[in-house]
Amino acid sequence: MDRRIRAQVSARRQFVEHGLGEIFNLLCEELHSADPLKLGTGEIARDEYGSPVATILPKLCECSDAEQARFVVENEMRMHYPRADLSNTDWQALAVQFWRIWGER
Repeated sequence: MDRRIRAQVSARRQFVEHGLGEIFNLLCEELHSADPLKLGTGEIARDEYGSPVATILPKLCECSDAEQARFVVENEMRMHYPRADLSNTDWQALAVQFWRIWGER
């Protein structure tokens, strides 16, 4: 199994154990819907967004509003995909959705 896939599976398990599995899945779906990497549809595209969500989710608990969430989401995406062109991504809209999902937990 690929190292990235192992890390995603491990992160997903940890979030499930801490009662955050559903939030992890919702954030993955939200990121997949926004598709900042322009991967399109399909299971592989959906799985690709698990890595950044695995590092975004723990940092959301340190945020106090959507603007801080925007900073976290954008920075984590740029860290995971340093060569990707993410310039057309609406980070604010994505962060608002992430913050809403986080707030509904």
